[in-house]
Amino acid sequence: MRVNILLVALAAFFLASALLVVHPHALSNEALGIMSDVLGKIQLLESRKVNVSDYVRMLDEAAREYQVCARSDGQSCDEELIGKLQALSEELDKAIAGSESTYYVYVARKVAVGAALASIPIATYVLLPWLISYAWLRTKAKWVVLPRGGRKNDNR
Repeated sequence: MRVNILLVALAAFFLASALLVVHPHALSNEALGIMSDVLGKIQLLESRKVNVSDYVRMLDEAAREYQVCARSDGQSCDEELIGKLQALSEELDKAIAGSESTYYVYVARKVAVGAALASIPIATYVLLPWLISYAWLRTKAKWVVLPRGGRKNDNR
């Protein structure tokens, strides 16, 4: 879990640095603020075990389009980037609202697996002697028990 969060943070750092290398003064504070908000939401979703690869891909596409636009026409690129980041932020808000139930299901599944694994030794301790004695009695049920020495010492 920690590794994935670090990978998302590292990807965000490289994304921001790539945007600043292309056009260092073109990004406004508003665009940087929205990008920071989007990256925080992506990290939150990733920490809740939601697949965020589509959102990261969308953010990467927006950054690539911004880079292409900034190389050719540095004027209107900021507004386009802000619009795409706001749309992505709205999608992330919807995903965050739906991720709580997914996260609770994930936690419940982990608790159930832990409880099942913890019950194995207890079940073995309780049921194994019963199973052995039951199997022994079932296999020996039709045996005929003779007195010691066999039939020759029968005093009937």
